[in-house]
Amino acid sequence: MPPKVDYGEAIAALTAQIQDLKSTVESNATTINAIQSKVDKLPITPPFSPILVPSISQNSSASGSSALSNYPTKPPRYNLTYFDGTDPQSWIFQAEQYFQIYAIPAQQKLTITSFFMLGEPLTWFQWMFRNHQLTDWPSFARALELRYSPSGHTKPQVALFKLRQTSTVAQYQKNFEILANRVQDEEDDVSGFSKSDESMSFSLASLPLPHEPQMLSDSDPNDFQVSLHALYGQSSLTTLKLEGEISGYKFTVMVDSGSTHNLIQPRLAQFLQLPIEPAPPLTVIVGNGETLRCLGQVTNLPVGLQGHEFSLDLYLLEVRGADIILGMQWLSQLGPMLADFANLSLTFVHQG
Repeated sequence: MPPKVDYGEAIAALTAQIQDLKSTVESNATTINAIQSKVDKLPITPPFSPILVPSISQNSSASGSSALSNYPTKPPRYNLTYFDGTDPQSWIFQAEQYFQIYAIPAQQKLTITSFFMLGEPLTWFQWMFRNHQLTDWPSFARALELRYSPSGHTKPQVALFKLRQTSTVAQYQKNFEILANRVQDEEDDVSGFSKSDESMSFSLASLPLPHEPQMLSDSDPNDFQVSLHALYGQSSLTTLKLEGEISGYKFTVMVDSGSTHNLIQPRLAQFLQLPIEPAPPLTVIVGNGETLRCLGQVTNLPVGLQGHEFSLDLYLLEVRGADIILGMQWLSQLGPMLADFANLSLTFVHQG
């Protein structure tokens, strides 16, 4: 026979276990209430919302942007590179994007900028800041560009206009993009093409160059002759280069005894909005059969040279040597002169 069960003892044991469980539950409830009380005292924070970084591209689709915003992913961390004195325009652009992403207040931009300067630029920043030369971010950006850009003191519009291809098309395109980025509200015709055609213009510029021009015969005294130095900017013992001024703008002038006429770049005439008059059908024959035609003339144009002003008649012709070419048409009007091409000097009497 199985042993007789004492139900009284079993009930007493169960009662003790239930009492222990009850005590444990009450203790846990007390702990939970204490934790909840501490949580209730914490400051309320808004739910996480992803940072939407503004897109640089102006052509991104609205549907794509809305789709990305539905996924609360952790935003990436953006770092601003340190400025070491090279390429100030690119660094200023990145700094402005950095300020926009992190919504940096205007009054804090200069303070934050001081942590991203290295070496000599940091020394320059300290001097400018302590001497109260930097008042806000725009003034700092302009001062930085003037200090560290090779062409900081030249108007970007003028530098862009005077840009010439002297080596490869790729290097010319690079220089063009650097200058174009500095031009505010750039006009669509700045490069002679619309903005959508710029890539095509650089592709066309990559084509092989035509043969060197052939000068017209010396037998006809009325020939329109332009030397290779004027056409391609080659220096020689018969040319002088100096700086000229028209309406406050400075340009390169080449004195060339090998050219018969005075010439001006058509783009320069257009830039200065000079009145262009019809000209005789003067041409330069190119080796592949093409011709460079005179596009008109500008008369009585005041040009400043070495502190003196001359009234010049100029023909419009696409040359690369300089902005303005002064040939025998000008030299023959100076009277007796002393030319020292070895020392690059020309001496004559002007207006007594």
